[in-house]
Amino acid sequence: MIRWLARVHRWLGVPMALLVLVWFVSGIVMALGGGFPEVTERDRLERGGPLAFLPDAALAFPADIEVAGAVRIVPRLGKPTWEIESARGLVQYDAASGVRLPAPSYADARALARQWLGTELEVAAMVHAPDTWTPRAEAQGWLPMLHAAAPDGSEVYVSLAKGRVVQHSTARARLLAWLGAIPHWVYFVPLRRHAALWKWLVIALSTLGACAALSGITLGVLRAYRHWARHGRFGPFRKSAFAWHHGAGLTMGALVFTWLVSGALSLDPFALDAHGSPRAVDRERARGGRFEPRAFVRSVRDAADACSPHLVVRSLELVQIAGEPFYVCRESPVRAMALSASREDPPLTRLPAPWLEREIAAITLDGATRVTELEVPDAYYYPTHFNPDLPFPVLKVESGPVVHYIDETTGRILRRHDATSRTYRWLYHGFHSLDLPSLLARPRLWYAVIIVLSILGAVVAATATWLAILRVRRFM
Repeated sequence: MIRWLARVHRWLGVPMALLVLVWFVSGIVMALGGGFPEVTERDRLERGGPLAFLPDAALAFPADIEVAGAVRIVPRLGKPTWEIESARGLVQYDAASGVRLPAPSYADARALARQWLGTELEVAAMVHAPDTWTPRAEAQGWLPMLHAAAPDGSEVYVSLAKGRVVQHSTARARLLAWLGAIPHWVYFVPLRRHAALWKWLVIALSTLGACAALSGITLGVLRAYRHWARHGRFGPFRKSAFAWHHGAGLTMGALVFTWLVSGALSLDPFALDAHGSPRAVDRERARGGRFEPRAFVRSVRDAADACSPHLVVRSLELVQIAGEPFYVCRESPVRAMALSASREDPPLTRLPAPWLEREIAAITLDGATRVTELEVPDAYYYPTHFNPDLPFPVLKVESGPVVHYIDETTGRILRRHDATSRTYRWLYHGFHSLDLPSLLARPRLWYAVIIVLSILGAVVAATATWLAILRVRRFM
């Protein structure tokens, strides 16, 4: 059995050792800020500027449009613009006239890029195919795009199809991505353009790596036990490279195995939809049926004026809670106020209790068993070092095995967990990114643990890589 296991481990290790080493080293870079560049909601709010010149009227866009997601008014080149996530994609309307806006021209795209970067453009060119920083541009409907760069190395991509900035990066972010996210996620354009191929390739590689680790752990234990039984000591190897790999594998093999398995789980190979995302049916129930633009009779200027003494209004979002219309004035992802869109009520930091209660009754159907207000994170709703912008307070609504987390300011369902997603949270986030409450509460400790364990895992992979090189050289 040992001889058979040795062959399996050896020939799995030859192709996988270097890749696993790259994963551990790039994981350290990612923990230190080497993620893939992206445009966040905070970026859009801060770089778009405050809302101005709002119309002194109610809504000015076609009431028969089929709303599928968010409806908000945002500044676009200084002019208030409705952005509506419809069933056919993102559409934009002029807030004053209600006329649907055409795709931006080349000059408009340059102006958007210039506003976003806050400086004159050094380079600007049209892009008609995905590149390293927009690998999913085709699938996301971004093409064609304007690629623009500033003198300081910052770059943006403006989608003419979407009429907005879809990617932004700095020179530092791109360098760290090449050392971190791109090799870690195998984020190369020829693969990433084909989402299914990329997904299953990464799952297959992670699985093969996990099999190599598991066979190595089993082989190491059997060899150590046999050598102890025969010679009274555990070290079966005298050659330094084998001894180092044997020792490192016995002490850190379990860590390598769990990291590889949890890495495969990050791509949801079993299609469990277990990431805690709210369901469309729950959002529909919370809204109280079809979105009704005609219910928003209060003027958007009046709503923004009511909020402006309390915060800088960078977007004005329309939300419907149990059939009742509300405006949400937003300054940042975590700072917002809500006010009625049908009455002249003042803005509030939390929606009125009766409407939240109706929303809770709608999404739980059989009635909530427990409702708790969270001012701080819990084990399933928490900000991370990679995603710090989560609003508080929230309502934690428990109904049997299902838990919803609802933003008290906007009524938006932020997370939905059932038994499957809660288990998945620990198997993936717990093992892979070490999202443990005790570590998340102490960021410096989290960084230290991640880096130290990654270095130890890299030692296992580095010794395996050296042995793989020696093995390959024998056949050359």
